[in-house]
Amino acid sequence: MNRIGLFLITNVAILAVISIIFSAMGKTGVLDSAGSLDLTALLIMSAVIGFAGSFISLFLSKWMAKRSTGAQVITEPRNETEQWLLATVKRQAEQAGIGVPEVAMYDSPEVNAFATGANKNNALVAVSTGLMRSMTRDEAEAVLAHEVTHVANGDMVTLTLIQGVVNTFVVFLSRLVGYFVDRVVLKNENGLGIGYDTAIRYVDQHIGQLLDTLASLGVLDDTAIIISADHGETLGEMNVYGCHQTADYVTTRVPMIIRWPGVNTEGRRPIDRALRYHFDVAASVVEWAGGATPESWDGQSFVREWETNVQGGRDHLVLSHMQGSCQRAVRFDDGGRSWHFIRTYHDGLRELPDVLLF
Repeated sequence: MNRIGLFLITNVAILAVISIIFSAMGKTGVLDSAGSLDLTALLIMSAVIGFAGSFISLFLSKWMAKRSTGAQVITEPRNETEQWLLATVKRQAEQAGIGVPEVAMYDSPEVNAFATGANKNNALVAVSTGLMRSMTRDEAEAVLAHEVTHVANGDMVTLTLIQGVVNTFVVFLSRLVGYFVDRVVLKNENGLGIGYDTAIRYVDQHIGQLLDTLASLGVLDDTAIIISADHGETLGEMNVYGCHQTADYVTTRVPMIIRWPGVNTEGRRPIDRALRYHFDVAASVVEWAGGATPESWDGQSFVREWETNVQGGRDHLVLSHMQGSCQRAVRFDDGGRSWHFIRTYHDGLRELPDVLLF
C-alpha cells in the first residue's frame, strides 16, 4: 500500500510542476490563432512533459527508494555484516573516485541490490537481507562493485536523459498523428475535433487491456486504480470547443474513479456527488496507504466517509482559471440545488459577462 501511495503522490507532483512550467512559459495550447499546429509550441510542450517527469523522478529517487522498500540507512553498524557492508562500499567508492554513497539494507527474501541518486557524490546503494543471506562475501562484493560502477558512470542521469528524449518524441509524434487524423482524414478545420475523441477512445481501450492483464495475472484485486484528470474539456459550452478556457462547471468538474484494494463497496452508493478538491485525493491516498495526512496539507481525506457510506465533502469550492480568460468561481449547493457563480476579471476577448450564475 505504501508503494502505491508514494507512486501516486509523485505523479501528482509531476503534473503540478508541468502545469506551472507551461503557465510560466505562456504555452497553453498547441494550436496557433489560425487553428494550425504550432510545431514550436508542441515541441516545447512535449519536451517539458518528457523531461519534467524524468528529472523529478530522478531527484526523488533516493527518498522514494527508501520509503518504498523500507530500506534503513546504516550510519552506526550494529553487527559485523553491516560493518563489512560500510567498509566495502567505502573502499570501492574511493577506488572509483566518487563520494561515499549512503549504504542501506532492506528486509526482503529476494536476492537484490540497487543504486540510485541524482548525484554520484551523494548516491544510495542498498542491498536486501536475502542477498546477504544467500551470497558469499566475494559474491556480495562483486554485486556491490556493480552498483558502485553504476553510480561512478552516472548511469542514473544517462538513463534519465534517454527517458526524457523518448518521452518527448512519444508525446510529439502522438499529437502529430492526432492532428493528421483531424485535418487530413476527417477534414476537421477548427480546433481539435473527432481526432481528439479518437485519442480518448484509444486510451480507454488500452486502460481496458491493462485491467484485463492485471486480472489475468491475478493481481487486479490488489491494485489501486485511480482515474482522473487535471481539468474538464468544453465542447461548445461558453462558446469554447475542444479546450478549457473558463472557470465554468464543465471545465472544473473533473472525473474521478477510485477502486482501492480491500475496500468493500457492496451496498454502497455508486456515485459520490460531494464537493471535493484535487488535493483531497492525495490526502485520501496517504490515509489508505496507512499514513497520516500532514497538518500543513489543505487536503481533507474522504476515506472515513467512503468506509461509513456517509455523504460528506466540502460546503463550497473556490475555483480559478487563467488560460484564455481570467476568472474566479464558487461552486456550492443550496436548497437542494447546485449553484456555480463566476466572476470575470478578463474575458480573453470572448465578450463574457462580468458576473455569471448557473
